[in-house]
Amino acid sequence: MSVVGLPDAAVNQSKEHVRAANSNSGFLAPYDKRVTINLAPTDVRKTGPGFDLPIPIGLRAATGQITSEHLEGTPWSVSSPWTAVPMCYVLLTSA
Repeated sequence: MSVVGLPDAAVNQSKEHVRAANSNSGFLAPYDKRVTINLAPTDVRKTGPGFDLPIPIGLRAATGQITSEHLEGTPWSVSSPWTAVPMCYVLLTSA
């Protein structure tokens, strides 16, 4: 798993938090895929643990383990009116 979009050390630690959460929650990690996490906006440095939740949500949405219906009414909904929420885009490619 790689994180792009100007992450700092704390955001890079989110990778380890996601791995631990996946192993403890019953959600499946895409071990047969290469995962790239793109944090937006890309021109602003990301600091702190604010991506510990958006990264696994994006990962689960990208793998089909949660659907857009699960996200309705949350800051991570596609139609969310909140603009200050950290955004996370997940790209899955063949390993």
